[in-house]
Amino acid sequence: MKAICIKIKNSLDTKSATALVLVSLMLISACGRSDTKNTAESASSLAEETQMQQGHEKELQTSQETQAEQDDNKETFNTEPEYEASPVSGSGTDSTNNDPSQYAFYFYDPQSLTFTDTYEGSQGGKGSGCTPQSNELTDGIWFGLIQVKNTDSIIFDLACFYVDELAQEKASEEGYGELMTGFYISNQNPNVFDLEVDQQALVHEIRLHNENYPQPTEMINYAEWPSDSGKYLCWAGGETPCYVWVAINNGRVTEILEQYLP
Repeated sequence: MKAICIKIKNSLDTKSATALVLVSLMLISACGRSDTKNTAESASSLAEETQMQQGHEKELQTSQETQAEQDDNKETFNTEPEYEASPVSGSGTDSTNNDPSQYAFYFYDPQSLTFTDTYEGSQGGKGSGCTPQSNELTDGIWFGLIQVKNTDSIIFDLACFYVDELAQEKASEEGYGELMTGFYISNQNPNVFDLEVDQQALVHEIRLHNENYPQPTEMINYAEWPSDSGKYLCWAGGETPCYVWVAINNGRVTEILEQYLP
């Protein structure tokens, strides 16, 4: 539009000066309005770009402030100590990593020396009884005699453990007289089981004969059993039987409790 205005202005002669003055004024006015419009549009576009830039900067600043606040909160509330590896025993099995109570079957009071709980289907015998429903011992707590102790298994001769009136009744049925101990062990079941032992299995070893131990049993790793401080009944030599309770979870022996025999 400016170029048109200038071209017309240069081509004026003296005869048409008066007429074209008005045309020039109109064109100049039109040119001014166009410039004004273009200037306004440019200003509006610049304002929009500035506003968008300010918005982006504000979002970036807000994001940075939020991240900084999250980092501060993390440092404030994350008070958990760093992980430290638990000590491992010389046998390669760490008893501190194995909590018996994590299983369905465990000995919650091994210092009592006699396990007296009864589970469904035991038919009067303590623990899970002595008449399993299959050729394998299912998860539960069973009583019997350990015939052979291997690195990762035991040969287990299942037996029955009765107490109180039922003990006397069973003893009489098998030809014994009056009991003096209040319990009776029956080993009429011929079944012997090869049981897998968990890598972190624990044993409650009797220490009654050792005056250095204030409690009747000591918990040790299966790999360390029997210890030099144990051998009160189990593995004491000769023909002394090793009667124990075994806790089976997920098909493996996870805990063993030596049975005290007065």
